[in-house]
Amino acid sequence: MVTKTLTRIDPVSLGKIYAALMAGMVLIFGVIVSLFGGIGTMAIAGANGILVLLGALLVTVLGAALYGVIGFVFGAIIAWIYNLVARKVGGIKVDIA
Repeated sequence: MVTKTLTRIDPVSLGKIYAALMAGMVLIFGVIVSLFGGIGTMAIAGANGILVLLGALLVTVLGAALYGVIGFVFGAIIAWIYNLVARKVGGIKVDIA
């Protein structure tokens, strides 16, 4: 095993990772919540529950896109700040196999 020091993170690379993680989490949890909400609404309101379910799924997709953009921006900012700090105090030591 080799110990290396992580001294720099590419902001665009971390931004893409954050974007994918945040959008993915919103999609997974949003679909689950939408399905339960839609099923519950259909049990109470009948056919109108389908419209509620479709609306909730649409909001989930739009939310995932928004969180993806936010994740990219914040990921890039965090990498930029990390690079500034790592230059002054050193980076994170990582064991690489």
